[in-house]
Amino acid sequence: MIIDQNSIRTLDDRDFIMIKRKIFKKFLKSYEIEEQMDYGIKFAQFINDLARLQGRIDDVEYKLEICQRLGFFPKFLDDDKYILFSNKFGPKKFVEAFAYKLINHEPDVEYDITFTDENIENSKKKEQEYTKKIAPIYRVESHYAFEFAKIENEE
Repeated sequence: MIIDQNSIRTLDDRDFIMIKRKIFKKFLKSYEIEEQMDYGIKFAQFINDLARLQGRIDDVEYKLEICQRLGFFPKFLDDDKYILFSNKFGPKKFVEAFAYKLINHEPDVEYDITFTDENIENSKKKEQEYTKKIAPIYRVESHYAFEFAKIENEE
């Protein structure tokens, strides 16, 4: 059996599914931005559910390991402990919504799917809210990073 490292796959080989990352990304891009964000939230809830079953819902590193094992993206932290999400995983807003819900798993914390580029550009209030809540930061060209997605040192 050949396993393609560029594919998304399940942990359990009885329910094996393989989707080429390129096809997955193309599939996501075919949807409107709001739907992409909704899918990002649903994927994060799936990972959170898996972590919850293991009693590790608050363990962000464990959830990143699940993502890596499923082939979503490699677990990658920079020197400042920011989680870097590969832009090969999906469109920017999909990854942004996924990352936000993965980190902020509480049911009462919601990602605002009105954070589209168009809404942010057209509304100063929406731009300020976006900058405060999401705070995208530039770390490297090939990855997305966000101020909220930082592993805190446990001392």
